[in-house]
Amino acid sequence: MNPRIPDTQPSITELEARYATDAAATGRGERCYDYVHRIEDAFKAHLGVEYASATSSCTGALHRGMAALGIGPGDEVILADTNRIATAAPIVHLGAKPFFVDILEDSWCLDPANVSGFRWSPSSSFPSHSPALRVASGLGQRSVRLKPQPARRGLGRSRL
Repeated sequence: MNPRIPDTQPSITELEARYATDAAATGRGERCYDYVHRIEDAFKAHLGVEYASATSSCTGALHRGMAALGIGPGDEVILADTNRIATAAPIVHLGAKPFFVDILEDSWCLDPANVSGFRWSPSSSFPSHSPALRVASGLGQRSVRLKPQPARRGLGRSRL
């Protein structure tokens, strides 16, 4: 077993450099949302959906997603102890309580033995492919309502 997980390096081409330069030079005033709207439109078209909402960070995306699910005061959100503070921040901001649990050494996934003591609400479900379904079904209590989505190809390098 390799004890290290390899990281990735940025892949920035001339195209990305031109976009960044243009956004910095012209992305003020009336044009401040030009690139935001372009990426949202590209994702809507790629996914064949009516709505897409860009965020400036993964923390912002987590916040929006949890708010949309109604997570708030009185809720407990389980997350791996390897998460950074930016993952827990939206949980706290919404008034919920983060619970950090240990991970499995071989997979870095949540250890089911460490989440078995949590209470789950009976009215929700995990995607059918989720390992968390096995844990939640064994508890018969709280999980997050998610609709399974088919895997889709990434956007790859495309012009916006």
